[in-house]
Amino acid sequence: LKLKSTSEASSEPPMIQEESSKSIFVIRHAQSKMNIALKSATADTEFAVRFDKQIKDAEITEHGMSQCEKAAETNNGNNETIFGSHPNRPRIEVLPEIREVISDAGDVPLAWNGDHEKVYDYDFSRLEKFGSRKPLWFTSVFEEPVRDRLFELMDQQEPGSTLEDVIIDEMIRIYPQVLESKMAVMERVLGV
Repeated sequence: LKLKSTSEASSEPPMIQEESSKSIFVIRHAQSKMNIALKSATADTEFAVRFDKQIKDAEITEHGMSQCEKAAETNNGNNETIFGSHPNRPRIEVLPEIREVISDAGDVPLAWNGDHEKVYDYDFSRLEKFGSRKPLWFTSVFEEPVRDRLFELMDQQEPGSTLEDVIIDEMIRIYPQVLESKMAVMERVLGV
């Protein structure tokens, strides 16, 4: 499917035309609780805030939700609104290789438990390739040796800690180095 653009001033929705398979990449970026926490951090508290385990997988703020709503209006709505019940409505495929750079606790997703599959009619089949590592699928796309180190740490997880906490602890240990570079993420994304 191809979306035929209309001018921004037009009130008409995009037109759907039959064409060979195309991809539409949708990337969410809206204000999160981590953005707010870092904005109010001082030089003395910034490190503690950045790796605060209470802010892992940071939720979107009310302002962030309004940003998403505005983006949906700008784009004539979400998948349901754009494609409606059109017989060629595409199924959204989740590509685990395309995700944000993990640079603080707010970027560390909570372990996958399959709940998203019950809520969203999306194609999550690409997560199956991670097998037993599916709960923390995002660690599988790190480069070696970081991936191997994280797997080792997760396999030796202390009782009472979460897998996400293991990853945050490693982020703290190697700081100011990072688990992955922005360049590595870009190369992975371009390879999809």
